Amino acid sequence: MASISSIFRSKTFFLISSIFVSYFILPPCFIFLAAPLYIYYRTVTFLSKWKKGFYAPLTLDDFLHVNDDIHGRPRCSITGVVYLKGSHTFDELVTKLEKVAVKHPKSMCIITRWMSVRFWKKCEDFKISNHVSLNEASDPEKVSQFLTSLIDKGFPVGQPLWEFISLPNYAHAEYGTSSAIAMRVHHTLGDGLAFMAVIRDLCDEDPAADEKLKKMLSAIRKKMKLSFWKKISYVFQLIFATTAHALYLWMQGFNSPCIPPSSNHDPNFDPDGPMLVNVSTLIDLTLLKRISKKTGANVTSVVHAGVAGAVRRTILERGGDPTGDLVCLYVLPKLNHPGTLSNNVFPVPLSTAMSGKDRFQRLAQISKQLDQLFYTPLPIGMMLCIYTYGLLLGSIGQMMPAPNYFSYFHSNVAYFGEPMRMFGNVVERFTLAGGLQREVHPLLVLTASYHGKLGLQLVGDKKVFPDEESLMRVANYVKEEFESMDG
Repeated sequence: MASISSIFRSKTFFLISSIFVSYFILPPCFIFLAAPLYIYYRTVTFLSKWKKGFYAPLTLDDFLHVNDDIHGRPRCSITGVVYLKGSHTFDELVTKLEKVAVKHPKSMCIITRWMSVRFWKKCEDFKISNHVSLNEASDPEKVSQFLTSLIDKGFPVGQPLWEFISLPNYAHAEYGTSSAIAMRVHHTLGDGLAFMAVIRDLCDEDPAADEKLKKMLSAIRKKMKLSFWKKISYVFQLIFATTAHALYLWMQGFNSPCIPPSSNHDPNFDPDGPMLVNVSTLIDLTLLKRISKKTGANVTSVVHAGVAGAVRRTILERGGDPTGDLVCLYVLPKLNHPGTLSNNVFPVPLSTAMSGKDRFQRLAQISKQLDQLFYTPLPIGMMLCIYTYGLLLGSIGQMMPAPNYFSYFHSNVAYFGEPMRMFGNVVERFTLAGGLQREVHPLLVLTASYHGKLGLQLVGDKKVFPDEESLMRVANYVKEEFESMDG
């Protein structure tokens, strides 16, 4: 039986399956399932123009997250904390949020369903006071527990899916800050890049910083300049090769080793208690830039290689399978990302060998995969997969991936330039954390480049990482991976 199981989990089987599915399964599915659903979706959204109170239809990207348990324990929310050098007042935050809410109409909407299609509908009793609160706690341990609880907290029924919390007395010793602002936004409202745009809207006016943000967004939106024949080549690749390639990469996730539970796992774990562990640390960006210059790989590849190496080390340390490939879902912004409140990202599978390859070989392998994403039609194929999956989710309801599908999630955001200011104070640091698909993806890694530092944020499932110490060990492994590549 073991030999049969190994055959069905082999790369050869995945390759043959991806080719078979792309030529014999997907075409009839597109024609008889996806196409009618899309036509229906477009028809209903067109008719909704005459429906009073509707703001806009949810996009196919939004459908990926709308079936989340929004009002229970959401997996699809983004939590962030902005740490300020100086103090701020509650009234200042409320006044600023009133202006930002007007700028982003979706922030004043709720999700409704009409003719089996979901829409953003204006909230009739919207009040800023329902979405901003004051927490005067100053004890670092209590504040830390409070911030971790936000990641797994549900949203009130019948209200827009976001909230802000003023923490005027919270001083962070490591960051040297005097106050903080916590925020939480559901993923249907926005992704990490949109989250950064909202933070920028809350900050003081700074034309130079705004220009840098525009340049960053412009670089993301920049389209590949292709000759006529190159475009023809891409069309043929999309039809005959890219779809199978994309499916093959997705199928590899089924074979990715899971992270075994820690040896000090609590046998009396309470499933109704706190479900997540959250830790963060800082890494000097100059270290990553030195490695980038030394190896010729970009900083993004270096970051991912360090994280992948740390997860691999954790799996091996806990007695996991040393063979096969470690595969993660790496989240990237789409080329046409508008930079406003919207969900415009797509995940791509990135793999690295579990065998004894050294760190530089791992970095070269990852760098090659990322280059392939930006210089081939593969991202288009990946996006088509996501659009189709979103269409199905929006039409027929929740579809959960199989357990142990990919080993971890990794997302990365960057803000370069002078530090932002909010209420006249320097924004010394910000951290981001996302919801977690417990028992499916036990680890979420978020890296954020800002103010000369890489913020490393880890969210773990308590069944795999029972305490902060066990999760902080992974963060320390990431640092050690970077230091080894630098040495």
